[in-house]
Amino acid sequence: MDQCVVGPDEAELVARALGCRLMRASVKEDVNVGAVFRALAARCLSDMRRDDADTMPPCQQPVIGTFTNHNSNGTILLRPTKHRPGGKKKNVLRNACRLL
Repeated sequence: MDQCVVGPDEAELVARALGCRLMRASVKEDVNVGAVFRALAARCLSDMRRDDADTMPPCQQPVIGTFTNHNSNGTILLRPTKHRPGGKKKNVLRNACRLL
């Protein structure tokens, strides 16, 4: 960090002008590398969470199954996933097996 291209005063002025947090780091000397990584990861995670919160509708809850809750009394109406045109399937093997 002794051979910096940008001086500490200039770096401080640029950081203030841009409204950024200044963190000095050096991979070569292993100074603050972990701290800078953690700060950037935390910032990225909070930005992603904020973006997710902005894109989700405020009143819509996630759907767990295929049911509707449109009744005002809180009753859940279950619906089949697909309609069978012939009705219920007949159990063909029901009467085929017998004990002798």
